[in-house]
Amino acid sequence: MNLFFNRKPKVTPKDSIVELRNTLQMLEKRETFLQTKIDNELKIAKANATKNRR
Repeated sequence: MNLFFNRKPKVTPKDSIVELRNTLQMLEKRETFLQTKIDNELKIAKANATKNRR
């Protein structure tokens, strides 16, 4: 039955750890990028809120 059901290659713990570290690094970069974007938008919003008084 190997013809239809090929086994997946086994993932070693070392490979899993490397993959998780890469994922964590990417998520940390994304978090810092989004946080700087949020900070910039808050500055713009505060500036517009103080300017547009009627």
